[in-house]
Amino acid sequence: MNHLSPTLLSALESVKAIVLFPLWWYTVVISDKAKEAWQNLEDCRRLLHLRILLQHMSSPLYGTKGWEAKAFSILIRCGHFLYHLTVTLCFTAFFVAWFLLWLLAPVVVLWNLAFQIGITNLSLYELFVS
Repeated sequence: MNHLSPTLLSALESVKAIVLFPLWWYTVVISDKAKEAWQNLEDCRRLLHLRILLQHMSSPLYGTKGWEAKAFSILIRCGHFLYHLTVTLCFTAFFVAWFLLWLLAPVVVLWNLAFQIGITNLSLYELFVS
């Protein structure tokens, strides 16, 4: 390939990069982003200690022994558990949405590019509104 001109080599490299981009995006990048999202959810789980909170649900607060203290402890810890569960679910929803947006980004960009160039006459807005 040394007999080709530098301009043609550059054009071939550009075409190669454009053709291989979707393959790279949906293999290497998606794998990295899935691992990153899973690690973030693991960090959230470790930070909130939901398992430990459930294990100590019925133990009284401050070492008191009466039934009132046990009832109060269960109520407070149920509220605490619900708060932590809500935070965990919000983090999970955020990371799932972020991952799905990451999956759809190249499709949206290529569709809009095709619309701007004139390959298709159907914009994304018309696709979802009609």
